[in-house]
Amino acid sequence: MHNAEPAGNGIERVEFPIRLGRYLAMCGVASRRRCAELVKDGKALVDGVAVVDPWRFVDEGQTVLVDGKKITPPDFVYVMLNKPVGYACTNVDPKQRRRAIELIDMPGHRLFSAGRLDKDSEGLIIFTDDGNYTHRLTHPRNEIWKTYHVTISRPLSSKEIRNALDGITDDGEFLKPIIIRHLSGNSYVFILGEGKKREIRRIVVALGARVHELRRVGVGTLPLGGLPLGSWRHLTPDEIQASLVPRVFVEFL
Repeated sequence: MHNAEPAGNGIERVEFPIRLGRYLAMCGVASRRRCAELVKDGKALVDGVAVVDPWRFVDEGQTVLVDGKKITPPDFVYVMLNKPVGYACTNVDPKQRRRAIELIDMPGHRLFSAGRLDKDSEGLIIFTDDGNYTHRLTHPRNEIWKTYHVTISRPLSSKEIRNALDGITDDGEFLKPIIIRHLSGNSYVFILGEGKKREIRRIVVALGARVHELRRVGVGTLPLGGLPLGSWRHLTPDEIQASLVPRVFVEFL
């Protein structure tokens, strides 16, 4: 019997019947171990009856309370924003810069960015309240590639591109793009797997050039598409799944 399975977007969802301790953990009450302790301590009620066995199954439609609070499965939000230059991807900014979150009109939802785009860059950034999704999207071991269109101050030679692909050490960090592809003139596609702080800009400076424009155009196989600059929209389940596709190069236009 499967109590939970990946949803179409790659995110785990609650499937009933499910054991009480696991249900509480998936609903964000606490860790799995702590939820089991809460149940054993008599903190959980199912349809008004105290349950002390975390392995007991609960079914859809049953009312579960912990310390008098009703527990319901999470209903996460996933939003794509085309961030303009000049906005910081942080919810709290001591420097009092404009924040990208201010462009998303969703009162009552505490959203945070799944990854970062520096203030001087624009393009695709995802905001969500799903910490598990954010971890999957941003952790280097999951190898979710991010695609950028970059215009720099001069063309790069083939040797410079090879040097960058071999990796560059800057300020004690090893920076290594996955792909660099010439588009036209001074414009290039950069693909990163990890995305360290201002990584593309630092690589370009190490090559003796400067970045003029930097725009993220894709995450996984999810494209920015025609979303206007400064606008946002909800992601569909298929788009959430597309953002989590690993190790795929897409020719985003």
